[in-house]
Amino acid sequence: MPRKEIQKKPLIDSELAAVPFTARLMAYYRARESKRDNPLFLDPFAERLADDLLPTLSGSKGDYPIVRSYYIDTKLLSSWCYDQAESQVVLLGAGLDTRAYRFKPLQTNRHTFFEIDFPIVIEYKEEVLKDEQPICKLVRLPADLSEDNWSTALMNHGFSQDLPSFWIMEGLVYYLDQGIVVSLLKTIHEMSTADSQIFTDICVPAFADLVYGPFTRYFKWGLDMQSVSSFFSRNGWSVSVSYADDHDQERDVGQRGLMFVHGRKSEFQVGPLDTVEVPTRLMPLEEIINGIERVANVYRLDQSVGRSVYLEFIRDARPAVARMAEGLSDVTSIGQISPRLLRDPLSFDIMAEDRTEEERESHIVGYLKAIVLLVYCVMNGLEGWQFRGTTLHKESLRIQNVSAITSLVELLRKDLGSKDSA
Repeated sequence: MPRKEIQKKPLIDSELAAVPFTARLMAYYRARESKRDNPLFLDPFAERLADDLLPTLSGSKGDYPIVRSYYIDTKLLSSWCYDQAESQVVLLGAGLDTRAYRFKPLQTNRHTFFEIDFPIVIEYKEEVLKDEQPICKLVRLPADLSEDNWSTALMNHGFSQDLPSFWIMEGLVYYLDQGIVVSLLKTIHEMSTADSQIFTDICVPAFADLVYGPFTRYFKWGLDMQSVSSFFSRNGWSVSVSYADDHDQERDVGQRGLMFVHGRKSEFQVGPLDTVEVPTRLMPLEEIINGIERVANVYRLDQSVGRSVYLEFIRDARPAVARMAEGLSDVTSIGQISPRLLRDPLSFDIMAEDRTEEERESHIVGYLKAIVLLVYCVMNGLEGWQFRGTTLHKESLRIQNVSAITSLVELLRKDLGSKDSA
């Protein structure tokens, strides 16, 4: 389908101001990178797209988005373009990306490049690059990813569910509510062939709690590394995850606060909360808390015995935990209390010989803490999104640096029946 040319009047200053700052800032970082003596890549269009941002941010750092783009291009997208005889590359939240004009592997074989973003972003890019020719078939789609109709609009603009697709969500998911991200992952799973792939980056929970910085103050949620694979698996994608620092190109990319996630379409894996057989008797809340205290006390005296007591407790308490989780509105609400609740605690073999004691303790304490937080929310009638900002949430963050088992004991000393307990 030939690319449709749309005649538009030039954008006025007020319209330019409406273009998201972060979109233009990414263009600024690419423009600055292109002027370095040894740039990781060249973007000859970025300076025009950044517009008057260039002289105002001469001291601003931007290593992370540059390293992220370099990683996508060299480690993932280049081989994708050469390996696929015909494919689709879809940028969700495309911003002012210019790969369709400069990324030469797109000239190999037959690739359609889809860019989806807010109408003002699409209009601005169309205006600035109106005299340039893309190096592959390019389709731009103005759409709001938080609304359900974007996928229908994409198919109406030529997207084929019979071709492999590479979905790229670069610098996107932590700005969206977690529920929207879950919906996006499930939607693109349904639209994709079996050999389709995905890339996104995600932050750790501590970054989502920051209230300063040009980006992190707007981060809405994050996952610890141990939770990433299960989160994506539950939503149709089998992924591998690595810290951005592992690919830093000797740049400052966030000190293990951000992660790269890459994977392929998979079948949905039913989680533990969907498979637990609920018996006639469910362990009451008080008994659950007493059980956790017993595990903690035994583990502090004898780690080996403590592991056995933990497994016995989890087998007994698991149905009650599942029932409590089912009482919340949806899986997103569960994840906002603790992503660990979305994983089967028995899938991690703490008795395996290759497990370090640190790994065993991290798993045991992490899951028991998650149950404590869930009990607190149930007792106070809170959904996951209401949990953030409560005194127990703040306390759980405060004691993160305390040794694992000690932090669990401190958490248990709090009044779980009061949202205002300190």
